[in-house]
Amino acid sequence: MKRSSTTRAGRAAKAPRSDPLRGHVDALVGAIGGAVGALPPSARAMLCALVEGACGTHAGERHEYQARVVEMLEEALQGIEAQKQKAVEVARARVDAVASEKGVRQEALDATRARMAEVEVTIAQMHSAMTAAKAGLAAKIEDMKAQRKAQDAAEAPSRATAKDLDSVKGALEAVQAWQAGSSAPLKAAVDAGRRFRIDSSLLDSLAHVAKKEPSARGGFDAIVIQSIEEAFAKVASDLESTMASGEALRAARVAAAAAAQAAVGEAEAAVNLAREALRAAEQAARVCAAEAKAAERHAGRWLSDAKVVMDAYDELVRDLCSFRTEAMASFMALKALAPEPDFTEKAPLEGVAVEGEVQGVTASE
Repeated sequence: MKRSSTTRAGRAAKAPRSDPLRGHVDALVGAIGGAVGALPPSARAMLCALVEGACGTHAGERHEYQARVVEMLEEALQGIEAQKQKAVEVARARVDAVASEKGVRQEALDATRARMAEVEVTIAQMHSAMTAAKAGLAAKIEDMKAQRKAQDAAEAPSRATAKDLDSVKGALEAVQAWQAGSSAPLKAAVDAGRRFRIDSSLLDSLAHVAKKEPSARGGFDAIVIQSIEEAFAKVASDLESTMASGEALRAARVAAAAAAQAAVGEAEAAVNLAREALRAAEQAARVCAAEAKAAERHAGRWLSDAKVVMDAYDELVRDLCSFRTEAMASFMALKALAPEPDFTEKAPLEGVAVEGEVQGVTASE
């Protein structure tokens, strides 16, 4: 019995497949459009617009322009990949440096603390220097007061002697003026003579002569006047000698007082210098304290900072892997794009036996 011949012509066709290119094209457009640092905006916009037209055409059917676009896309993707790889390497170097960074931060903290200790020692020294400078100034001031007191003590007799000398000279000038015919009274001269212990009999004689008219004065009267003048001159000369003998002591006291005053000035300058040095040390301490506090915070943030660095590295690695498995893989698929094989069954030609059959005769015959 013959089996009826069957052909594939009457079998139902397969349902059309969904577009497999859309995902690849979108992956490429997304990768190129997001490559902000690798390509300028105009280049990204141009390539994104050309992706579908060039890569959506079968490799064997692309004309020269489309093939060139595919090459440009490949170059751009390789550049993007190289940029991402470089970013990963840089991030890896930062990760490798994280461990040593902990030691670096601790060393910086230790160094600032050591500087702070040194500054504190300096401040203590400056306080001691300030105390010593103030004590020195106080001592110089006391010495200056003593020297001024000694100067006053040395100058007091000289001032008194100078005053007496002026009085004696005034009396002598009054006697001389009276002898020359002046009508001025001689009482002040007589009083000065008594004060300076000129012979009282001589002063009494001068008072008696003063009552006479000049024309009535005799030789004895002239001797009295001359003796009075010589007595006053002798007192003046003694006073001048007294002043001269005390001048050396007075000059020495003046010099000592001036030296004491200069020493006070130097001591005041030393106090000012010590004060400025103390202020500078205290300012350095404030700066050092701020640096130590900042270094302490920096050292304390090492773990969180290390996490940020490592997370950034992990993110870059994921981004590179995603780029390779999505964008690059999509490009390679589109670059070699070929028509899908047609597996639709076709009816056999007339006169050709179906497998296992001989035209018009079954296998069982």
